[in-house]
Amino acid sequence: DNNLNSPNTIANLVGNNWSVVSLEGASLLKDTSIDFSISNEGMVKGNAGVNNYFGQWLIDANNVVPEKIASTKMYRSDPKGIMQQEYHYLTLLSSVTKWQLVAEELQFYEDEKLIVTLHNNGEIKSVK
Repeated sequence: DNNLNSPNTIANLVGNNWSVVSLEGASLLKDTSIDFSISNEGMVKGNAGVNNYFGQWLIDANNVVPEKIASTKMYRSDPKGIMQQEYHYLTLLSSVTKWQLVAEELQFYEDEKLIVTLHNNGEIKSVK
């Protein structure tokens, strides 16, 4: 909807730091974290657990067309599974087609399927 007070405006998405809570409904590995942020220009960046990533999203209302996501190439074996989790996240990030905000939760969808759930680190700031 085009209501300016709607939480689902790009202003509520940008300028905030988000932490991934789950990937396809599964919690992150213990003692790992993944973060996400996006600029007004659609530049996405964050840390996927081991490596920093960056890329571009074309956003039109709640629709997303991810452009290429690139990342640094470090490797870590501890905790077990962290590289697989990172790869899983980056793969999902490249397949997002829609986003929505529900209360303090940011949700990424591939078509109708919820694939990534994130929480805001702090208070949601709306960029005017």
